[in-house]
Amino acid sequence: MSHSRLIVAIDGPASSGKGTVGMLLAETLGCLFVDTGAMYRALAVLAEQKGVNVENQDGLGQLAQECQIRFLKTDPQDKWAYRVLIDEQDVTEEIRTPQIDMASSRISAYPNVHASMVEKQRGLARVSGVVMEGRDIGTVVLPDADVKFYITAAVHERARRRYLQMKSWGGDVDMEQLESQMRQRDRDDSRREVAPLRQAENAIVIDTTKLSIEEVLKEILDKLPADT
Repeated sequence: MSHSRLIVAIDGPASSGKGTVGMLLAETLGCLFVDTGAMYRALAVLAEQKGVNVENQDGLGQLAQECQIRFLKTDPQDKWAYRVLIDEQDVTEEIRTPQIDMASSRISAYPNVHASMVEKQRGLARVSGVVMEGRDIGTVVLPDADVKFYITAAVHERARRRYLQMKSWGGDVDMEQLESQMRQRDRDDSRREVAPLRQAENAIVIDTTKLSIEEVLKEILDKLPADT
């Protein structure tokens, strides 16, 4: 199988490095990159704009079913590696806040929202090779992926990374509050009834706590099946 046709699933908790390495891997393989978390965050932004409350499961489910989400690769001058569009509206900037992050975690646990998003995600994977990252890719969305990775890191290190990331985006954030939110997010994601965060049985685990992103990418590339 050509590496450009590979279906790669990357799961793991927030700020473990899976998004950054996923983008680099997709670029290296020459295939599509899909950040499923960004899809839920985009939906949270759309819901906020339309006045749909985060508790309104039916309203959110309808939005999830009807909306169209696309990822656009950007040029090197753009500070974002890709742009996120929902119903052709660019929400790349709006999805990068702690409030939207927490809201997206909440709404992604709703069965009707999750079902619609999984359908969209599988549709993207059917088009060509894909590197898809999220919380339930290897276990639910793409259980038959060619290769699965579970990327993790110590919670303090993940909070530190998120802090630096949000500061670079110009956000006013508190490190202790971020770590507290991250611990709560981990608990919520692992305990929820719909597609909880967990490692797929056949996933390759990589702890990135003490690794650079280049080291993580190399380890992933070394684990890919032979290019035939």
